[in-house]
Amino acid sequence: MQTQSSPFDWEEYIELAKQLQQNPIPNALYQTALYRAIVSRAYYGAFMYARRRAERIKGAFSGVNIHEQVIDYYSYSESKNHRKAGTFLKTLKDKRVECDYFDHLTEDPKSMADISIKLADNIINLIL
Repeated sequence: MQTQSSPFDWEEYIELAKQLQQNPIPNALYQTALYRAIVSRAYYGAFMYARRRAERIKGAFSGVNIHEQVIDYYSYSESKNHRKAGTFLKTLKDKRVECDYFDHLTEDPKSMADISIKLADNIINLIL
């Protein structure tokens, strides 16, 4: 249980996404909503993990478009792994935006969820 003094572990969102993927809600009526939620949690887990890692090095991000600032931080890094993480984070963000804001998806929702979890795991591993 989190207290006021302990920071949230953003990787828990990725773990939650994995649990939802492995143990989906049995009612098929909610499957699309479930897969959309998995994509969203996978993105925010990876994004916040990446943001906090970057802020330890460069200081806090500020202003508008913090999501893009974090993506750019990694995308334009000297580290090949960080650049790859930036590319994956951008791809994952695009999937999250599609799931959160659009009525119709361009991909199968389950496939989007599966790919999003893999992307989130890869992002974490690339910026360790």
